[in-house]
Amino acid sequence: MSHLYTVHTMGTKKRTADEIKKAIKGSGAIKSAIATRLGITRATFDSYLESMPTVKRAFEEEEDANCDVAESVVVDNIRIARRFQTENKTIVDAADAKWYLTKKGKRRGYGDAVEVSGPNSGPIAIQLVDYRATITETED
Repeated sequence: MSHLYTVHTMGTKKRTADEIKKAIKGSGAIKSAIATRLGITRATFDSYLESMPTVKRAFEEEEDANCDVAESVVVDNIRIARRFQTENKTIVDAADAKWYLTKKGKRRGYGDAVEVSGPNSGPIAIQLVDYRATITETED
């Protein structure tokens, strides 16, 4: 189904949503590459993203596809490292595993954020003191 969204740009041909979505497919969600495919500037592509909901969805789907590929590479590397570690009885670089846990292991308590709590994981008591009342003016 063809959508009739268009964005007016100076000096370039108006592009349809279908043309833009075709340029997005397989682009790796790299805006400059998409703009080059369409013969437009990156700024013009950004305006298409803002004004065409179907184009924005297509771009987000392309980004998600990249994330899926990257995630599978990380998971494969973790599995390969584990197998190597087991077979060779040696320690391997755990950077991929650590990164994965900070992003995907949050339900299990892993993450980048540092939580601060009071005694017994309770709230932190804070007492604010206004020292302005204790300051006296002196004459020089």
